Amino acid sequence: MLKTFAVIGDPIDHSLSPTIHNAAYRQLNLECTYIAYKIPTGELKSGIESLKSIKISGFNVTVPHKIEIMKFLDDVDESCKLIGAANTIVVNNGSTSLHNTDYKGFLAEVSRLNYKTENKTVLILGSGGSSKSIKYALTRLNPKEVYVASRNPNGKQLGYSDLSLIKEKVNMIVNTTPLGMPPHEKKNPLEADIEFKNLEILIDIGYSKRESNLMKRYKDVEIVNGLGMLIAQGIESFNLWTKSKLIFSELYMEIKELLEEEIYD
Repeated sequence: MLKTFAVIGDPIDHSLSPTIHNAAYRQLNLECTYIAYKIPTGELKSGIESLKSIKISGFNVTVPHKIEIMKFLDDVDESCKLIGAANTIVVNNGSTSLHNTDYKGFLAEVSRLNYKTENKTVLILGSGGSSKSIKYALTRLNPKEVYVASRNPNGKQLGYSDLSLIKEKVNMIVNTTPLGMPPHEKKNPLEADIEFKNLEILIDIGYSKRESNLMKRYKDVEIVNGLGMLIAQGIESFNLWTKSKLIFSELYMEIKELLEEEIYD
């Protein structure tokens, strides 16, 4: 019996998740298919019901639904409760369980990069679902400090105009904003006049280009786009849905080459 999986969000046309998952299904000879399913802001509840009506077996969640999805489904994994966001939903006999594979994807990517975050200062750009997941992941990596910058700062978050106050301290930047991804390819989350003199690594979790405008600005540091994290979280989702035990480090290069051919050639 053919099982159907999906990724939901808006915009969704640029998503590479169908390429990752359908390639894995072919490799393992599984009768599964994976589709992109657009659900606009404000229509999440009805969109979920539509997915259930076609007997979906599981789905991923991307912008802008990773936080709101927590309101509408049944069983919530402990990591989702701590993070406040979910990106992977397992459907079993009509019931749903929420999981977060984003934070595991980030941990796997940092491990692949062999970057040691101990006693480093990290700046996360953006305060949405991906930002929350990465901040949670960093609690396991013992950085010295973690700052979150937001257009609408809340609590201890910084506004973008405040970043000059920490520019001498920051060693790692992670961009989780949609700026740099379609339809915002030409935009940059940082002001042109700010310089992080002690920056060592920049991870932009977007992946529509090999280098976003933000990445191009920091040529003198290690720059990484979001393909690695995307692949890692996708494998984690796949394992949840299919009860497989695929390993990121064993599949990274093969899937990365497939995706780069899809989006860059």
